[in-house]
Amino acid sequence: LNNIRSYIYFKDTENKIIRISQAVADVTGLPKEQIEGVHSREIYPDMADDYWKDDLEVIDSGKPKLGIVEPLPVKNGQKRWLLTDKIPYFDEGGKVSGVIVIANDITDRIIYEEQLRANETKLNTIFQNNPAGILISTLEKGIIIDCNDSLEAITGYSRAELIGKKTVDTSFWTGGEEQRENTVDILRSDGSFKNININFKTKRNEDRHGIFSAELVTLDNQDCIVTTMFDVTDLVKTKKELSESQEHYKILFERSHNAIFVVDITTGRYLEANRAAEILTGRSRDEIVTLTTEDITPKEAQNRLDKANQLRTSPDQVYEFKNVVYVRPDGSERTAVLTAVLGDGNQAFGIAQDITDQLKSEEQLRKAQRMESIGDLAGGIAHDFNNILAPIIGIAEMLTEDFPPGSPESENARQILKAGERGSDLVKQILAFSRQAEHKMIPIRIQHILKEVLKLSRSTIPTYIEIRQDIQPDCGMILGDPSQIHQVIMNVITNAFHAIEDTGGRISVKLGQRVLLGEEVGDVNPGPGAYAVLCISDTGHGMSEELIGKIFDPYFTTKEQGKGTGLGLAVVYGIVKEHGGAIKVFSEIGKGSIFEIYLPLMEELRFSGSSKGTEEIQRGNERILLVDDEESIATLQQRMLERLGYKATSRTSSIEALELFRAKPHSFDLVISDMSMPHMPGDLFSNELRAIRPDIPIIICTGFSERVRDDTIQKMGINGLLMKPILKSELAKIVRKVLDEAK
Repeated sequence: LNNIRSYIYFKDTENKIIRISQAVADVTGLPKEQIEGVHSREIYPDMADDYWKDDLEVIDSGKPKLGIVEPLPVKNGQKRWLLTDKIPYFDEGGKVSGVIVIANDITDRIIYEEQLRANETKLNTIFQNNPAGILISTLEKGIIIDCNDSLEAITGYSRAELIGKKTVDTSFWTGGEEQRENTVDILRSDGSFKNININFKTKRNEDRHGIFSAELVTLDNQDCIVTTMFDVTDLVKTKKELSESQEHYKILFERSHNAIFVVDITTGRYLEANRAAEILTGRSRDEIVTLTTEDITPKEAQNRLDKANQLRTSPDQVYEFKNVVYVRPDGSERTAVLTAVLGDGNQAFGIAQDITDQLKSEEQLRKAQRMESIGDLAGGIAHDFNNILAPIIGIAEMLTEDFPPGSPESENARQILKAGERGSDLVKQILAFSRQAEHKMIPIRIQHILKEVLKLSRSTIPTYIEIRQDIQPDCGMILGDPSQIHQVIMNVITNAFHAIEDTGGRISVKLGQRVLLGEEVGDVNPGPGAYAVLCISDTGHGMSEELIGKIFDPYFTTKEQGKGTGLGLAVVYGIVKEHGGAIKVFSEIGKGSIFEIYLPLMEELRFSGSSKGTEEIQRGNERILLVDDEESIATLQQRMLERLGYKATSRTSSIEALELFRAKPHSFDLVISDMSMPHMPGDLFSNELRAIRPDIPIIICTGFSERVRDDTIQKMGINGLLMKPILKSELAKIVRKVLDEAK
């Protein structure tokens, strides 16, 4: 027991741990004496009941239970996986006295199996999405095991029709059993053969021409043939038609969207090119025919020579060059997939499909996915930050009430509260970033958002950089999304900061109104009308006209690697256009830059109602059940409610709270629950409460949750929503409102 690596427990029939091996003490981080003689639930509070189910089976049956795979929480908070055997032991009378548990760590095996499954998924994706038709059959009898979607498209057969059938029984195998035996002999000898021209028939009896390759592989301890087929009927047909009719050749040649070249494979010189080839290479066809492939595609020079030799020896072969780089005269590059086939004499035809934009789109998609992941991470951070801020703000708020006004203690508490509220504002900015898809257009005053951004910027931009502001206080309202407008201002100010980060300087921010009479602003004409004009300038190094033309392109950035994503100004441009506005940029090298942002003003609206600061805090005496998994937050909110006169009962487990409510459903007038609860989130908890008592009013608290949005609150049966961190005044207001509405 002291030296064996297995985790061994002797447990009695009451789930008490009698004796353990030293390995158990090592993995739990507890000394033996703290485990032996202790109930299993005290050692594994989250898993003890699950372990005990298997123990009971062994105790009740008197028979061992072997090969159980189960998790094991360890001292560093991680989870390990065990392969466990549970064996009964008996007293002298033959009665089961307990269970011997013998467990071995198989975490590495589990991880390996998960990786193996992931690799299998990747391989299957490659298999199914391959443009070539792929068929897998057994070596001995030619029984079809599997095929991909491309083979279905090429042959007209469905996968269900092919699997289990012999290859010789399909219409696309035209050689019979004898030819299949010859193929098997070649594969046994050479292991593979490639690029064999074949004629085949589809299920509909259509004659097609293909390029056929095969390789001998072992799958699941069985010798198999993996056959790859390209349908090149159209290409071969094109070649034939070109030789039969020069007129047809010219039509196809000139109208093709793909670049077509005719090349002398001996010298590599271009003999002919179409209009699409001019676009691809950036040269006129007169210039192209004076050049060789080494001039336009220098990176493929050696590869071209190798393929040229193969074309001479196998004139009917079709070759594909992936990611061929065409270098234009200005140094720019285009990437294409080039298919080549031998024509008459030493001439070869090349068809190049430009995939540059496709490759850029794929890269942009990957970047967008990374940004989405960052947004999810930001939301999670905001949630945790909210839980930290909640007790700081709440206790500071109560301390300001407890200490005499004007005392040093009261002033200290007020400063803590002020700092907490600044932290809360920061969380809101993080949430605005993580919820980029939620856009709500409401009447807003830009000057309020501008002041928030300037306050946040001042705390992050070094003091050696001066920030000047000239904000017109009576600037009218716009119809916009506050989080997006915040993002626009923050991005442009950050861009200005980067322009003077190394040298120092000044950032100026102005806000005013301007009436346009139809003149253009930037590259758009926003139309006549009144606009709010936000002007942000810097005294940095400035930009050239060429650079100004690129700054709003997605992923364009002048910053060094690791600084900036190239998304900032592209996002700004998109948001401003979405709001019906426009951007104008003025800049000269060495004279800084000015960004003018025009946003259309709306007709002035009047609002009534008292401000938040003058509202009287409302009180009550109802009974409230409070649920939050953070004990400090639950305690704080309970104290807040009790100060307001309510009778509050708190629980840190939604399961325990549900049991309490089920036992006394009419002992509470209101339930307040956190959304992000373990085991049972707030929305599911609400459903359970409604099932017991449909009329119970419910308030949900959240700092960040995709499950709670304004348009889903009613569907979830929630009467109110509180955003964390919670202020006492906000809590008092919504509690009173929900209770009064319920009455």
